[in-house]
Amino acid sequence: MQLRDEFDNVISSASLEDEEQLTSSVKGLTLDSVTFVDGLFRIVYTPKTVGIFSADVMYGGYLTTGTVAAVISPGPMSPAHTSASLNSAAVIAGRNAIIRLQTYDAYGNAQTEGGATVALTTTGAGSTVEDVQDKETGTYLANSMAEVAGEYTAT
Repeated sequence: MQLRDEFDNVISSASLEDEEQLTSSVKGLTLDSVTFVDGLFRIVYTPKTVGIFSADVMYGGYLTTGTVAAVISPGPMSPAHTSASLNSAAVIAGRNAIIRLQTYDAYGNAQTEGGATVALTTTGAGSTVEDVQDKETGTYLANSMAEVAGEYTAT
């Protein structure tokens, strides 16, 4: 954002008060930083929710010209926020069960694209995981079978 005076001249220096005034006027956002270099304010914001982002910036009680807009996509996959589920609450020994893995970013936004390297393993006597399928939507499916009754864990 570039500051100009009432005669449309570029303002080449700003005070800390100017930066604080700009920061406090962007409501509902936590800004990472506001700096002023060579007549331009540089505003850094880290979005945490996917969707369409737009902001009108106010300075000194006046709306600046132009609107900032961007489409926000999920960040990198976070294994700590990824969830796994089974297609059934009860699994019968000797029959296939489907493990569904949904990937998320660090802020809990569901991934919308595939391509991640995913490895599923199970623990328990005679359990197997086969055919991990990338659905190209952030979801991965795998067939699993337990040969004997018991408690199993998929990781």
